[in-house]
Amino acid sequence: MECTNIYDSQINITHLYQGDIFVRFDIEKSILPGVEPPEIAFMVLNYTCDLINKKDLSNVFICPIFKLEVIIDEKLKRLKEKYPQKSKDNVIKLLSKFINDIFKYEKKFFFFLVKTPEFEGSHAFADLLRIATIPVIYINDILDNRIKSLKSPWREKLGWKIGYIFNRVGLPDTTTNNIEHYLKSHSVIRSYLDDI
Repeated sequence: MECTNIYDSQINITHLYQGDIFVRFDIEKSILPGVEPPEIAFMVLNYTCDLINKKDLSNVFICPIFKLEVIIDEKLKRLKEKYPQKSKDNVIKLLSKFINDIFKYEKKFFFFLVKTPEFEGSHAFADLLRIATIPVIYINDILDNRIKSLKSPWREKLGWKIGYIFNRVGLPDTTTNNIEHYLKSHSVIRSYLDDI
């Protein structure tokens, strides 16, 4: 399958950006210990403005990147368990829809990555369910081990997905008293209450 190039040809050597991809490096403790199967790389998830500004930045948020075959194998196994009586064609249709949704960035916890030699020639995905942190003191190590950087608009799409997962708009709480007052003042409900 032919896909659009989503990687920036010019990587900024001095700054880290959201969507930067790096390989594992020596660190005091293993990054995401026990992740099976082994990841092929990691993706930076912090917003770029926070990474460049660095004010109050104590950790770099990352997630592992796996070959696409990992999620295909996992999903196929689950489909076979869930639908043991379905024909192979039906299972392939369900699997095809799932993978197509990943390709179109419609699965909220997965971010599709186009194949590249750094991914051993395979399509891949960032697993947004397995987020970890690295202390900010390792930013230079991340920069030294960076292999790719997303370009616009894929970087913005990643930012949107991260925002969708974590951001929340703080709204004032509505109290039960406010709701009861509203209901009692509503003419239809008031007449219902009068009939009781």
